[in-house]
Amino acid sequence: PQVAAWPPPGGAYRLTYQPALDGVRGIAVALVLLFHLDVGLFDAGYLGVSVFFTLSGFLITSLLVDEWNVRASSDDPGLDLGRFYVRRLKRLMPAAMTTLLAIAVLAAVGLVERTSSLQGDLTAAAWNVFNWRELLSGDSYAALFQEESAVAHYWSLAIEEQFYLVWPLTMLLLLKSAGLARRGLLAVLSVLFALSTLSALAGSPEAAYFATWTRAAEILAGAFLAVWMSTSATGRWPNWWRWLPGPALVVIVALSFFTPTATGWAYEGGLPVFALVSVALIAGLQQASGVRTAMSWGPLVAVGKVSYGLYLVHWPVFVVLDE
Repeated sequence: PQVAAWPPPGGAYRLTYQPALDGVRGIAVALVLLFHLDVGLFDAGYLGVSVFFTLSGFLITSLLVDEWNVRASSDDPGLDLGRFYVRRLKRLMPAAMTTLLAIAVLAAVGLVERTSSLQGDLTAAAWNVFNWRELLSGDSYAALFQEESAVAHYWSLAIEEQFYLVWPLTMLLLLKSAGLARRGLLAVLSVLFALSTLSALAGSPEAAYFATWTRAAEILAGAFLAVWMSTSATGRWPNWWRWLPGPALVVIVALSFFTPTATGWAYEGGLPVFALVSVALIAGLQQASGVRTAMSWGPLVAVGKVSYGLYLVHWPVFVVLDE
């Protein structure tokens, strides 16, 4: 059954390329790199990963809902999951696997320490379950500076890959549900967000940081915004949104500077709330403003476009230089 309350194919709003969102990627990866440099600045630069999670939830969900709307009245309605998975694999896996191969080579020639856990680390990273390996080890994320595994950063990639695997199928089932109109889908996303948030509050600090179900809230926050926008009948956003990105960006940078590395709200279930700041940033960039112009600055956008590669490569390089 079709969702009658939604706009028809080719309706009022579809997500198009926005340079400012690449600017968000540029800011996020810069925070992570500054954190991993371990020079005493941006001790919580790991919050940049949370920004990535929320932005990924927004972008992927927007693409899925756009495709659903476009194909709603065609001879082949629904979502082409096969095409989605192939595109994700082509986009993400070659660089990820090449980086793992390079790390293995560096270990073989002695430029990376061949610890007893390196083989297991590489295997878990290749199978996109490294976050679970880290969680079961019982170590805090801050321990990465004590035992510098060259694949320590793959925990976040694992969570994103798990999201890419499960979320399209979940969205297809929700969109096909009889009578599930726009409000129904938003209600389901709200319940999922609340459950994820509660699990983060109730779990251990390690689970709050590494578990897929606790970090899902940050992705679901972006997904909620995407559904709200992609199912709009007008595609017009409140004018006051233009005032959101400036304060949101200040909060993100300030929290990245002042939040402790290994303790505090980020490990006590606070990351879902932080995701709402990322949502405010993304939503605010939908309206013309000086901040959107600044976030569309060419060099920053260029960094954002290669942020995935930067994230993959930077940590093994830092480990080699440290050794």
